[in-house]
Amino acid sequence: MGTAMSDAAARAFGLRILTVSQLNDQVKQCLEERVGTVAVAGEVADLARPKSGHLYFTLCDARAQVRAVMWRGTAERLPFALRDGMKIIVVGETTVYGPRGSYQIIAAEIVPRGIGELKRALEELTRRLRAEGLFDPARKKALPFLPLRLAVVTSATGAAVHDIIRTALARFPALAIRVLPVRVQGSGAPEEIIRALARADDPAVCDVILLGRGGGSLEDLSAFNVEAVVRAVAACRLPVVSCVGHETDTTLSDLAADVRASTPTRAAEIAVPVLEDLLDRLAALCARAARAASGVRDACASDLALLAARPALAEPDRRLKDLGQYVDELASRLEDGLCRVGQKVYNSLDLRVSRLRSLNPLATLGRGFTVTRDRAGRVLRSARSVVPGDRVEIRFADGVCDAEVRACREEILGTGEGAAALQGRPGPARGRRRRT
Repeated sequence: MGTAMSDAAARAFGLRILTVSQLNDQVKQCLEERVGTVAVAGEVADLARPKSGHLYFTLCDARAQVRAVMWRGTAERLPFALRDGMKIIVVGETTVYGPRGSYQIIAAEIVPRGIGELKRALEELTRRLRAEGLFDPARKKALPFLPLRLAVVTSATGAAVHDIIRTALARFPALAIRVLPVRVQGSGAPEEIIRALARADDPAVCDVILLGRGGGSLEDLSAFNVEAVVRAVAACRLPVVSCVGHETDTTLSDLAADVRASTPTRAAEIAVPVLEDLLDRLAALCARAARAASGVRDACASDLALLAARPALAEPDRRLKDLGQYVDELASRLEDGLCRVGQKVYNSLDLRVSRLRSLNPLATLGRGFTVTRDRAGRVLRSARSVVPGDRVEIRFADGVCDAEVRACREEILGTGEGAAALQGRPGPARGRRRRT
């Protein structure tokens, strides 16, 4: 009954009854249509960075506060690390977060408020990227000696692109130049620069990439200090020449590039050689090669003349005949020498054979001597070594006889029958030894 009375009261006042969700949707639509995109200055508080990568924080001043959120894709391109207490300017759309019925700002861009904050944020990012080795000279690539295609990533309407094209074509008229126009400052500039670098980083498109713009303030050059842009420059496979600002301007993209030029004009001079200088150098190299070839030819001709003047080469047939005769003489001398050496060796061997034969015990036996051994095989050298009745073995030159000792007697050398026999004198008559 209470609900019916409330509905009746609402109709009495001419109001339409809304749900909470409908009310929040209407407020959200009103904010987005009538307030839209705003730029709000304030101080960061209650900063939260969950695992999703989004940034949630409160933007506040001395009298009020408002919630803000920056989605991960945008947060990853921030050129600095957001922290509590930092004074910033948030650019984004106002909207209502329905579940809580609170309004908030969807941040599309965040910049530090004031030069001091911007410089501190830039210094912090520089230290972090340098610690990662992103600016290490060892990873930088060398420029090609003669690039034939050039990709220029810059604004299509600025003076930088005209300076680059004019200087490059004046140095090398046959150079092919491809301009990839991008915004170089303001919202959306970092994304356009990253996409243009990705298109240019192809060996089929160009040989060298020039990235730059004219001079400006620190805020004007901030797109080239965005972390995502700096990493895109460092990730390029082709050499990148950075020429952002004037000579006194230095951005993080300059540090990450392979070569840094002070101005766009200087970048074209570094990347593109002068055709006339190349032709002059080529002509000098050709002249040097010609002189070297002439010197080698003259040296070879002189050497050939010296060789031709030698007798061996002047009359080769005669020289070959002389050498043939000399070889024949050497062969004859070698043959004679070998014969003499062979005869000496033969005579020496014959002498040694004769000596060996004279020392041969069998030769001594052939002259009438015998060798007598006892039953143990020992040679008997004295008559006292046996007694009558012993069995002995007598070796002649042509055989062996077994014998028995019948009697033993001793004789002194030079006396007796043995000595007379040796001296050719007849000894006393005795009976012959009987064989056994």
